[in-house]
Amino acid sequence: MAARTDNTVGRDEDRRISRGAKIAMGGTFSVFLLMLCYWIGMSMGLFPRNEFTPSELSMDTLRQMALTRTSAVLADTDSVWSSEFLTELETPYKPPDMAYINGKSTSACGTAYGTYYCPRDRHLYLDTEFLATVLRDAGEAGELATTYVVARQVSFHVLNELGVITRTQFLQQRASSVQSRSIAKRQALQAECIAAIWARRARGRIGDIAADELLRIMRLVRNTENSWPRDSKNATVLSFASARGSIHEHHRWFMRGYQSGRVPMCDALKAEVL
Repeated sequence: MAARTDNTVGRDEDRRISRGAKIAMGGTFSVFLLMLCYWIGMSMGLFPRNEFTPSELSMDTLRQMALTRTSAVLADTDSVWSSEFLTELETPYKPPDMAYINGKSTSACGTAYGTYYCPRDRHLYLDTEFLATVLRDAGEAGELATTYVVARQVSFHVLNELGVITRTQFLQQRASSVQSRSIAKRQALQAECIAAIWARRARGRIGDIAADELLRIMRLVRNTENSWPRDSKNATVLSFASARGSIHEHHRWFMRGYQSGRVPMCDALKAEVL
């Protein structure tokens, strides 16, 4: 799974890439081929360890670094979740489509800024400036912080594939506004846990994640999200950002998935204590 080369995006430009064909063959052979391509890519250094401070680099350079990292993370999540779905659910995993953006984007969920997942069109919208900002501001932990941002958005797609988002929306339609926000919050915590399961599977490639380092990264990403412009009319996208739990709740649910490695342990919708 080689990194993408067509990475240039302009302000308010939306470059969409269909990725579903990667595992369209289905069956054991396709997973074997996917894994083979992935490990070849890994041997070529898709997860490089950079030995310089991101704050010293230009935003253009940071964008390219973020895109390279994003391509590697998406290849890895495709591989891990394809294997997980076939093993646990005996069904193929359909990866999300993707749009590299820089500024405002328009999706089936509305118009918005920033990095997000839209369940209606199954697209990840990855803002290159947002990712570059996270990479810069996190310093030596920049690559791990970028990895965390992308993996967390992929986890919403995994929930969509599992039917959780449809179930959540059904519950919200029959709930009060207060209950609806609580349901959305629980879904966000569930996505956190799902992202951690991938991180556990990828430890040999991204390294172990220390609890204190994760907490620092979560705080930095949250601050960046809070300062990023958003379209106030876009309720669907905002539901993933505004109905969040506290940093410590998100940290707790990430560690829950990281330590257990089991999808059933991530069902925050049924949890009595968050």
